Amino acid sequence: QQALDWGLVNHVVPHEDLLHFTRGLAADIASSDQRAVRQIFATYAEGSLATAGDAWLIESDAAAAWQGRGLDAAEVERRRAAVVDRGRQQL
Repeated sequence: QQALDWGLVNHVVPHEDLLHFTRGLAADIASSDQRAVRQIFATYAEGSLATAGDAWLIESDAAAAWQGRGLDAAEVERRRAAVVDRGRQQL
């Protein structure tokens, strides 16, 4: 609970619920925008091999590249609608 309070983790799960919870979390990730998920995982993988300071730079560079790659308004709207629909299905 202390790690959650300190913001080090985003969930605390009883041991007996851990497998069920992690499978649900994995399914949630798999149902997310895969282009974004792949980019995030690649950034994390690269950052895990770096020092903490360099990892921050890697993440900052990845965010700038993601945001500055030329946004197509129709594509942004399509992805936004997909996120909203996905969220509504989770209610």
